[in-house]
Formats: sequence, structure tokens, C-alpha cells
Amino acid sequence: MLTDSGGVQEETTYLGVPCLTLRENTERPVTVTQGTNRIVGNDPQRIVSGALAALDGVGKAGRMPELWDGRTAERIVQVLGVVGLMTCSGCGKIAGGVAAEPDRPAAERGADDAP
Repeated sequence: MLTDSGGVQEETTYLGVPCLTLRENTERPVTVTQGTNRIVGNDPQRIVSGALAALDGVGKAGRMPELWDGRTAERIVQVLGVVGLMTCSGCGKIAGGVAAEPDRPAAERGADDAP
């Protein structure tokens, strides 16, 4: 894959597809250090050389970066529970703060309606 897109750099790393980035830097360095991305810039010789290597099957193999396992939401829920921000079952309140009532968003409640 030839790209200048950071999102594509991530997708190719996730899918294990060799990627050549057509600029001199990336905002996704993990795709270079651990993934399948190789920075080739705008030098035609580097682009062609990298593309031919990838087509010959000798492109950068890379590996899946740590925590790119599709379980981010589970980790977020765990952290929120640890810091006491999980919603109380059935009451609509958040421990240590105020959440919207299940049947009425917080923005619709008046000051004297506060739980």
C-alpha cells in the first residue's frame, strides 16, 4: 500500500499488509517501529525500491502493536470502575458525581431537581 494517510498506516499494520508512507514523517510512529509501515518520503527511487520489495514478498513484516487487540472498551470500563465512575445499576447516578436520570437527560433537569 502506498499512502500518506496515518489512518491507512494503522489499518495496514493491523491487517499485516506492507505499507510505504510517501512523506518524511508520521504521526503514527508505532506503525514504523512495530508495524508494517516504512517511511519512503517522496524520493522516486526509494518509492519504487520499496514497492518492488513489497511485491516480491520482502516487504516489512512487522507485528501487531501491544493493546491493538480489539479490547479497548473492556479496559476503559475496568478503569472507570476502579476510579468510581461506573453508573449505579438502576439509579442513573455515577459514584462521586451526577449522571442523567434514566428517563430524563441532565440538561433537562432544573437546579432544584439535582439528585
